[in-house]
Amino acid sequence: MENIKISVVVPVYNAAKYLPRCLDSVLTQDYSNLEIICVNDGSTDESLSVLQVYAQKDERVKVLSQFNQGAAAARNKGIKNATGDYISFIDADDFVAQGLYRYLVQNLQNDLVDIFMFNGVVNNKGGFFSEKNFYHPVAECQNVTCKDFYGIFFGNSGVYNKIFKRSFVEQNKFLFLQGNCFEDIEFWFKSLIAAQAVKVSFKKFYHYCMDNENSVTRTFGANALSLFDMFQAMMKEAQKRGLFAFFNEALLQYQYEKITETLFLMKPEYQERFYQKAKEFLSRRCSQMVGNRYKNLLDFNICYNILINDFIDFKNTTLLFRENFHYMEDSVADVKFSIVVPVYNVEPYLTTCLKSLINQTFKNFEIICVNDGSTDKSLDILNYHAQRDSRIKIINQENKGLGAARNVGVAAAKGEYLLFVDSDDWLRTDALEVLENRSKAQDFDVCIFGYNNYINQQQYNLPTRILTGLEKKKFEHVYDYMFVNVIACGKAYKRYFWQKYNFQFPEGVFFEDTLINSQVFLHIDIMDICEQNLYYYRLSDNSITRQKFSDKKVDDLFEAFYKTYAYLQEEKIYPKVKEAFVEYVKMVFNFYAQQVYEEKKENYF
Repeated sequence: MENIKISVVVPVYNAAKYLPRCLDSVLTQDYSNLEIICVNDGSTDESLSVLQVYAQKDERVKVLSQFNQGAAAARNKGIKNATGDYISFIDADDFVAQGLYRYLVQNLQNDLVDIFMFNGVVNNKGGFFSEKNFYHPVAECQNVTCKDFYGIFFGNSGVYNKIFKRSFVEQNKFLFLQGNCFEDIEFWFKSLIAAQAVKVSFKKFYHYCMDNENSVTRTFGANALSLFDMFQAMMKEAQKRGLFAFFNEALLQYQYEKITETLFLMKPEYQERFYQKAKEFLSRRCSQMVGNRYKNLLDFNICYNILINDFIDFKNTTLLFRENFHYMEDSVADVKFSIVVPVYNVEPYLTTCLKSLINQTFKNFEIICVNDGSTDKSLDILNYHAQRDSRIKIINQENKGLGAARNVGVAAAKGEYLLFVDSDDWLRTDALEVLENRSKAQDFDVCIFGYNNYINQQQYNLPTRILTGLEKKKFEHVYDYMFVNVIACGKAYKRYFWQKYNFQFPEGVFFEDTLINSQVFLHIDIMDICEQNLYYYRLSDNSITRQKFSDKKVDDLFEAFYKTYAYLQEEKIYPKVKEAFVEYVKMVFNFYAQQVYEEKKENYF
């Protein structure tokens, strides 16, 4: 029964903490005809000592050493020293489940295969692949070839969940590409499309553990650019074997998913360079598809976002949503910015808003969250993050509406400048840094910046709202732009300026921004225009701009315009701003017409 010998190759680099778990999972297998080839790749921790202890206890453990050359070189050394009929690869910080090798041998029988492929889990969750990943139903341990895979790349492109026939590897001269941090991919792809027989097991034998901070998959830097060289090598190999047309869609599916996975794991300073390379590569690959077939690929939205967005918007949407929080526990002595966030039943969106603020590149600010009587879990979310970040202040009140919540936040503010961020929107993560630099260059009363409309769907649509062609001027020189950006959220206000004129948002009404925008503009001495989009304005189905209008909303909209008109007349400024005001009113009426109930439209118009 144990006439088949299996060589287990374990590349080791600074994994002393995890090695016992890995080696014990192999040595305690219920199949004993094994050799465990551990290649110490120049470890500087206690890894070599751990290996030597195991080698003394069990003669099946063989320890080889080399100067640090990477996992590919270590695996190649293991292959060259293997004497088994089959070769299995295990990373030193992972482990395998009991019964793996006996199960392999039991299912080989007289039917020797080139590759035995089995399932696994990541951090004890999910699985690498499922039966759905194949063109035709594949039975447990049934022989298949690469053409039986619905998506050959589903499940992962690692070698750790595959066991290779040694003679098959040697005859094809398969070795890992050294000097490339994606060394698994080419080896796996070349061997899989060359194999005449592959057995597939859906049993989860491999445990891929991501608790090692030194793992290469957690530290991508400039080395990630080698991914595109690997893609070219894969496509070249597929063309050489006459399989490129067959695998074209599957290759693209894999490529954009691998690009996305890598982007999320990269050091921030290398992301933009990688992103530009990815955008160029994916644009070229999509053009190779017939018609728009590339849009039919699974979970295509992230790929589409790369194609249509610049890096700044991708970073502040797709990447931001998956980024970790960077909390600041120490208190801020000299607050530069006070960010007022009114919160009312925004549980699905609040975390994104807070993450964009907490992760700002400029750190000297406070976040004043006014919980306006929320009945969902919004307050729980606020409390969770406030316990971890000293800059978050929470004020609770009965539900009084957006205007009242903002006024309460302003009263509690201590910063030199005020910003208003609605809790279903968010700021660009370098917004405060941009504003800080502008405030040093010019002492302004108000700085107006652009914003993006974020359509809350699978694909992100970010039409820009950039203010262009304006210089720093006194307000009387820019009357035509008074109603270009009326929302309070698109501006930074000097708090002294706000207090001097005692600005107050109207309370208990919708459309509270319109009147106060006019009041603010008429008192500005120095206005700054930032021609960058620093704000992401979410147009979700729950947004006020997308909801059906109640009678109160209709009344409040007209009331906002009446009061603004009266104020402009009172200040004797209306003749100068009449054209801009009327154009703005017409635009708003037309925009909201679709939100009015059909039976109310006649009265509305």
